[in-house]
Amino acid sequence: MLATVFCTHLHVDHVGWNTRLSDGRFVPSFPNARYLFGRDELADWMAQREAGTIPALHGAAIEDSVIPILEAGLADLVDRGHELARNLTLTPLPGHTRGQMGALLDHPAGGAIFCGDAIHSPVQIYQPDVSTAVDADRSTAIVTRRALLEEASETGRLVVPAHFRGRRCARIRRAGSDFEPVFRGEPA
Repeated sequence: MLATVFCTHLHVDHVGWNTRLSDGRFVPSFPNARYLFGRDELADWMAQREAGTIPALHGAAIEDSVIPILEAGLADLVDRGHELARNLTLTPLPGHTRGQMGALLDHPAGGAIFCGDAIHSPVQIYQPDVSTAVDADRSTAIVTRRALLEEASETGRLVVPAHFRGRRCARIRRAGSDFEPVFRGEPA
């Protein structure tokens, strides 16, 4: 069985384990895997790299954790709707980065959305208009976050962000015009 590594976006904290240092150079950590990068995400970072406008921290990550994957021929560029597995497809979640994507799991019990950094903190469930300092496009991030929360509250889809501590995921319920998380073990 072929392994797959899916990078929701190409920030340093989401690509750092793609490679490892071996004999003074970065090589793929999983040489038998296929690495999935969003086509738009990679194009945006490569354009910033070419223009010399890439932030230093993320530029270093592109150099040591993305370029070696491309050079090894292990990257597959994917778009919206790409099927990772049966009932598990990619969906765009722009804003945190221009091409961030998440994975939608469809299931009769409500499914899940693995949303990367579209929601970075539980605070953003209560206050979706709060953005992080590293959101590339804050207004788009807000629109994406609100749409994600709306859809999750309507369908019962479990929201699985990358950076939540402790309780790692939540269902979303409406509270008037606002949202609130329902963590496992709490009454719905």
